[in-house]
Amino acid sequence: MSQCFQFCLFLGSQLPQKMALFAVVSKFVLHEIRDRCRVHLTSAEMGSPVITTVLLDIDYFLAQSNGTKIAEALDWVETAHNEIETVLEGCITDQLRSVFDEDK
Repeated sequence: MSQCFQFCLFLGSQLPQKMALFAVVSKFVLHEIRDRCRVHLTSAEMGSPVITTVLLDIDYFLAQSNGTKIAEALDWVETAHNEIETVLEGCITDQLRSVFDEDK
């Protein structure tokens, strides 16, 4: 996991190292508490006793329903897009990034 993700579950050496399922969730505060970014890394149950598929989900949203004015909505969307890119890049390693580059 640590070879691919910088956002991941840490298992101490005394714990079993083979997991069937896992989930790691964090919610980050951004832009002076106006926004939140939820990062969820989880395994996908694919029938194998050992994890083979991992899902990374990033959600960006306003902390309060009236957190921005309608006139500022497009600016907020641009901010959200940039923050999601930053968070994604912060979650993955160069090794995983190179896998995506090979697919181009």
